[in-house]
Amino acid sequence: MKRRAEQHRLPYPAEHMFDLAADVERYPEFLPHWSVVTIRAREGDRLIVDQELDFGIQRLRFTSQASLQRPQRLQIRSSQPPFRTLLIDWRFRSLGEAACLVSLAVEVDMRSLLLEAAAGQLMRLMTGDIFLRFRRRAHALSGVRDLTPERIGRQ
Repeated sequence: MKRRAEQHRLPYPAEHMFDLAADVERYPEFLPHWSVVTIRAREGDRLIVDQELDFGIQRLRFTSQASLQRPQRLQIRSSQPPFRTLLIDWRFRSLGEAACLVSLAVEVDMRSLLLEAAAGQLMRLMTGDIFLRFRRRAHALSGVRDLTPERIGRQ
């Protein structure tokens, strides 16, 4: 199983960043490789989501369950092939009205040995690059000047 975690201090309210992360159907608009995201069912604070990641030579299709605890946490899980385990855990902590600490932890365990070897690339995609793209998206939607955020930690 591969694990990776990062946290960043960002110049946006926690609620704003939570809403961006929870708007999963828009991921294909700003996250590379996310080609299809469809909410199949919505029951209160739980979503069933069909997703497709397109890496050119490989497409990964799977269904995940998202648990939303606005505005503090968004957790996405899947144990469907190609994953034994996929856990994406977003946490949002307010640092006042105009800033927040966003943490992203990802755990991936693939069913295929070949895909497990490529999981490191998937991990990099799901942490540092995602932070950059969410920051850009937050800036575009809010108009708030986005200075370079402070990276707090990485594993």
